[in-house]
Amino acid sequence: GKSSGLRAATTPPQDNPASQNTVTANSSPSSGDSAISGWREDWLFGSEWDGSKTQTKPGTSESNNATPFRGKRTVRDDWEPKNRDVFLKFSELSLFEKLNVNVQEEEEQLRAEARRNSRESKDALTFLGTLAAVPLSVSFVTGEFIYDPMVASFAAVHPETFEVRDYQKREGSKELHGEETKLRLLANVGEAPELSEKELSQKLHEKAEHIAHEFIEENEKALSNGLADSTAIFVLVSMILVQREKWDILIETWKRLFDGFSDTGKAFLLILVTDILLGYHSEAGWTGMIEILCAHYGVEVEEEALFTFIAIVPVCIDSYFKFWVFQYLTGLSPTARVTFQAMDRH
Repeated sequence: GKSSGLRAATTPPQDNPASQNTVTANSSPSSGDSAISGWREDWLFGSEWDGSKTQTKPGTSESNNATPFRGKRTVRDDWEPKNRDVFLKFSELSLFEKLNVNVQEEEEQLRAEARRNSRESKDALTFLGTLAAVPLSVSFVTGEFIYDPMVASFAAVHPETFEVRDYQKREGSKELHGEETKLRLLANVGEAPELSEKELSQKLHEKAEHIAHEFIEENEKALSNGLADSTAIFVLVSMILVQREKWDILIETWKRLFDGFSDTGKAFLLILVTDILLGYHSEAGWTGMIEILCAHYGVEVEEEALFTFIAIVPVCIDSYFKFWVFQYLTGLSPTARVTFQAMDRH
C-alpha cells in the first residue's frame, strides 16, 4: 500500500483531454478579444484596406478550418494619429504671454506700422499723381504733334470726310440769322452806317464761310481728340496693369483714409457724393456733362437718347451705391450707416 501510494505520488500527471479542452476553451475568448481589439484599432486609426488577404474570423482558431472572410486592414508603418485623435492641451506659458504684454515690443510694432503707413501714403500719392499726369500729357502731346498733322493731311486729300453736318448747319443758320439781326439793329440805331442789300448779303456770305470753316475744324479736332484720348486710356490701363502693387497700395490707402473719418464725416461725405451724382437737381449736371463730352468728340446730342441715358444710368448707380452701403458700410461702421440713413431722410 505504501509503495502504490509512493508510486502514485511520484508518477507525473497525465494530460487530461477534457481539461485540455477546458483550457483551450477558456483561453480562446481572450485571444478573440485581442483579435477584435486589434481589428478595431486598425479600423479606427486609418489603416489601409488590403482586400487581397484573408483572415479568420476573430474568436476562432485556425485549426477549426473556419470559413475565411476577405477584408484585412493592415496598419501602416508610418501611421500617425490624425487631428481628431490629438487632444487639445492647455498651455500656461501661452496664457502668461497673452496676459504679460511687452509694452516696448508693442510700441515698436506701432512705430513700424506708422512708418509703413506713411511710406505707403507717399507712394499712393505719387502713383495717383502719375496716373493723372502721364495720360494727360500723352493725350496733349499725341494730339498736338501727331494726330492733328495726320488728320489735317487726310482732310486735304479727302475734304468731304469733314463736311458740315446737319446739326451744325442748324446751329450755323441760327448764328447767321443773329448776325443779320445785329447788323440791321446797329444800322437802325445809327451806330453803324446803313448797308445796302448787296453789302449786307456780302457780309452775311463772309460770315457763313467763317462759320463753315469753324465747323470743319471742329470735326477734324473731334477725330484728333478721339485718337488722343484712346491713346491716353490705353496708357492709363497699361500703367495700372503693370504697376498692380502700387494700385493695390492706392486702394488700401483710400480705405485707411476713409476708415479714419468719424462716423459723421463718413455720412457727410457719402451724402455729398450721392447728392452731386444722384440728387434731384443732378439732371442738369448730367445733361451738361454729356453735352460737353459730345461736343469734345463731335457727336450730336439727341434729346431722346439724352433723356434715356439720364433715366437709366443714375438709377443703376444709385442701386449699386445702396447695395454697397448695405453690404460694406454695415460691417465697416454700423454707426456711420445709421447716421447716413438719418441724415438722408432729412
